[in-house]
Order: sequence, then structure tokens, then C-alpha cells
Amino acid sequence: MIDYTELTSQLKQWYQNLADGHPSKAHKHYNHIDKKGIYFPADISWPGGGGPKYEIMHPITKLPVKIPTRGWITPDKNKMLQWIDEDKVHFGKDENSVPCLKKYLYDSEEQTPYSVFYQDGRAASKRLRTLMSGNIFDFPKDEIVLVELIEMLTDSEDIILDFFAGSSTSAHAVMQLNSEDGGNRKYIMVQLPEATDEKSEASKAGYKNICEIGKERIRRASQKIKEDKVEKAKKDGLFSDFKDEQDYGFRVYRLDSSNMQDVYYKPQDYNQLQLDLFADNVKEDRTAEDLVTQVMLDWGLPLSLPIERKTISGKEVYAVAGDSLYCCFDDGIDEDFAKAIAQEKPLRIVFRDKGFKDDTAKENVKQLLKQLSGGTEMRVI
Repeated sequence: MIDYTELTSQLKQWYQNLADGHPSKAHKHYNHIDKKGIYFPADISWPGGGGPKYEIMHPITKLPVKIPTRGWITPDKNKMLQWIDEDKVHFGKDENSVPCLKKYLYDSEEQTPYSVFYQDGRAASKRLRTLMSGNIFDFPKDEIVLVELIEMLTDSEDIILDFFAGSSTSAHAVMQLNSEDGGNRKYIMVQLPEATDEKSEASKAGYKNICEIGKERIRRASQKIKEDKVEKAKKDGLFSDFKDEQDYGFRVYRLDSSNMQDVYYKPQDYNQLQLDLFADNVKEDRTAEDLVTQVMLDWGLPLSLPIERKTISGKEVYAVAGDSLYCCFDDGIDEDFAKAIAQEKPLRIVFRDKGFKDDTAKENVKQLLKQLSGGTEMRVI
């Protein structure tokens, strides 16, 4: 037989013995125990007063209990009796005290966070100095605070976007939280390449703009998180079975103009030289990687998808997310290459217009792909 009165007494003593500042002190009003768990006796009276005042009998003395001055919290006596039957009402030792509603600790696991809390801002600066081996960035956001906020506001597969990335504290926090709860959150950091002061420690350390600081922080933070996980596994005696499956990789993209030629001429202003120049509508300084990025965006594919470079029939092919998208921007695209690529059966394939000898060659490749790999969608840029 469990003595809940004794357990309640021990719980109250436990709270008293806690050191000042202990986080559990915040719950010391949860100081009663019954078979359902830990609870506190909450107000059972009508808000503001003027509530109903029907009789309720004490379960032991069988006499009417003291009615709250403001009346009962519910106007329905049957509902109150149901609460009593369900053991949701806390009674005093006799009828001379007002009963209370039982509010259980487990019901408060999810609650509205406080709008204001206090944190030593110097701690974040100190941790960043240690991580970056110097005073590289002034007044960084606190990654520990962001971990708490992201944990409260996101699910494990969400994407966190920070338009003012600074030193990429948000990315650091996302990786840290994923490490702690096994989540697969992704981050997008956006930052203007604002130049660092030439006299600053950041500039002297080789960081010419804020973006460079953010990228290096992500690299160093991910390395430290890995090391911390290994150290914890060793401490817990689990190192022999430890396998870190967290993805720490990231990609960097810079905003630029379109990959396509800018054409502002009126038809009557064209001459043959200009027409020859625009035979290839892609700007000369653009790489194959630039075009792959554009194609992924045009097709609505996440830029975080894996990209593999492979050689098929002597030509360079970029494979995005396995066979989800193939891109080949080499010249000499012909029927032989179409036969080779059809064996891969990609969902999508993109070529460069100049990759074909002429329109006839382009149409032949299109028809051959349709015949040999009917599920493949072909586009030309």
C-alpha cells in the first residue's frame, strides 16, 4: 500500500533541500502526490466573483465543505461531482477548508514560454572567441538561446531561415540541436558580403567580409560538435558502437545576374554579328555548376540535394539526387549519347542548345529518348 501522504511530505522536504537557483525550484508549488502523479492544489473558484454556491460534501466527514467566496468554478453541479468521482478535486482534512482543483505536473510539459528572460550576453562572445581563436565578431547572437527557441518553434525536419546571418549563429544552433535530439533540420543563412574593418582582428585573420566569418564558424562549430559527441560516447562507454550519422555539410551560393544573355535590342537594331553572338544564349563566364543551380531552381528542386559528377559515353554529366535530374552541357550531343543516357532512365535531362549540331540533331535525340526512356522529360536551355 503506497502512502501518498508520506510521499507528499518527502517531496516538500526535497524542494526545501534544493540549492537556490536550482531549476526544479520553479515547480515547488507542485507539492502533492497521488496515484496519478505530482500536482498542485489550484484555485477552484469562479473568476471575478458571483459564481454558483451549491453544496458539496466532504468525502470523509460527509458534511458540506466551505464554499469559495467567489462561488464554484463551474455552474454545473453534476460536472463538479464528476470531477470528484474522477479524483480531480483536492479536499482538506475536513469540511472547514475550501477544496481545490488538481493540476498535474505532466499537464504543464508544454506551456507558453516567458516573453522575457535573462542571459549573460558576454558568455556568447566568450564562446565564439574560443571557437574562432580570437575576437573575430562583436556581439554575436547566443547559440544556446537559439537552440532553445528553435527547439520550441520547429519540428525535426523544418528549415530555419536567417536573413541576417552575421556570424551564422543560427546555423551553429541548428547543428547543435540536431546533435542533441537527432533531428534533421536544415538552415539557410543569408548575409551581405559586408567588408570587415581593415584594422579589425577579423581582417588581420584573413576574413575579408562577414560571410567568410560565417562560413568558417560553421566549419569549426560542426567539428566541435563531432568531437563533443565522440567524447560523450567514450564517457558513456559506447564508443565502440558509435556512428555519427549527422549531416554537417553545407553549400555556399552567391547572388548573381541571370546565366542568360541580356538582350535589349529592338529587331531593327540587329546585325549578323550580334545574331552570331546570341547563337549561344548563355553568358561566357558561366560554369556548368552555375547552370546546374539554375536548372534545379527552375525545376523547384532543393539546392541541398546531393549532386554527383559522372562520365557517360565520354561526356560530363551532373546527376542530382540519383536519377532525379541529369544535366549535360557538353557539345556533340547525338543519338549515340542519347542511347547511353537512356539506359540510366533519369526522370529529367537538360542539355545546352549549343550542344547540338543543329535542330535536326536535337529533335532526333528527343525522339530517341522518348522511345528508349519514355519516363524521361527533356529540356534545352
